[in-house]
Amino acid sequence: MSDILLGGVIGLASALIVQAVVQVFIVPRVQASIRRHDRWEKNLIEFVALVEVELPRAENDLRAASEGVRLLSMLAGDAQFDQDKVRLSKAEATQKEGEADRVITEALTRANRLERHLALTRPKAPYWSKLSLNRASYQDSLLHVDRYLHDSLDDEAFKAGWIEVIGERRALLERIEEITVTMRPPSRQAASRARSSARGRVRKMFRLDRKSEATRR
Repeated sequence: MSDILLGGVIGLASALIVQAVVQVFIVPRVQASIRRHDRWEKNLIEFVALVEVELPRAENDLRAASEGVRLLSMLAGDAQFDQDKVRLSKAEATQKEGEADRVITEALTRANRLERHLALTRPKAPYWSKLSLNRASYQDSLLHVDRYLHDSLDDEAFKAGWIEVIGERRALLERIEEITVTMRPPSRQAASRARSSARGRVRKMFRLDRKSEATRR
C-alpha cells in the first residue's frame, strides 16, 4: 500500500516539476519562436509589397514629374509662351519631382532594413548576396535618370533610362519571389523538441530515484 502511495506521490511530483520546467523555460522559448516567425512573415510581406506596389507607383510619379520639368525647360525663353506661367509650372513640377524622388529614397532605405532583418534568419544563405546585387543594380539604374541629369539626357536616353529602371525593379522582385520559395522560415519545432527533451530528462531522473529507493530496501 505504501509503495502505491509512494509511486503516486512521485508521479504527481514528476508531473508538477515537468509543468514548472515547461512554464519557466519552455513556454518563453516557444513564444519567442512564434514571434520570430511572425516578424519574418511580416517583413517578407512588406518587402514584396514595397517592390511590387510602392516602388512602381513612386516611379510613375517621378517619371511624370521629370517629363514635366523637361518639357517646361524647353519652353523657357520661348516668346510664344507666357514665361511667368512657365516658371510657375516648372517650379510646381520640380517640387513634385523632388517629393517623388524622396519617396523612392525612403522606400529603398526601408528595403535595405527589411533585407537585413530577413537575413538574420538564415545569415549564411547564398541568396542574400544575390539580393543585394539586385537591389544595388536597381539603385544604380535610378541614377541614370536622376533629376540633376536633365540637361545631359536627350529624349532617347531618358526613355532608355526608365526602361532600365523598370527592368531592374522586375529583376529585384523576381529575386525576392525566388527567396520566398527557397527560404525556410524560422522553425517552430525547436522549442517543441526542447519541451519533449526536458520532460524526458525529468522522468528519467525520477526513474533513477525510484530504482535507488528500491535498492536501499
